[in-house]
Amino acid sequence: IRVGEGRGDNAVEKIVEQIRENSLFEGKLEYAKKVLINFITAENVSLDDIRQITERISDIIEDKNVNLIWGVIFNQNYKEIRKIKTVVISSI
Repeated sequence: IRVGEGRGDNAVEKIVEQIRENSLFEGKLEYAKKVLINFITAENVSLDDIRQITERISDIIEDKNVNLIWGVIFNQNYKEIRKIKTVVISSI
């Protein structure tokens, strides 16, 4: 399980860095076979940001046949510009 959060223009880079470096449990994202990504965002976040984060997480994973599923929840309480919270759950 990994968590990342960012806002503003550098949100994508900040989230990917946090996902890469911070793991709540043992295990390496690089070896994942199944990955679930949940995004919680403000309604003003571009789906291009979501695509970039998903692609960069996919690039970390060595198995290019990984079963990767993602979803987006729009939170009306996230009034900050381009706020994105990301939770990644992976297994080998």
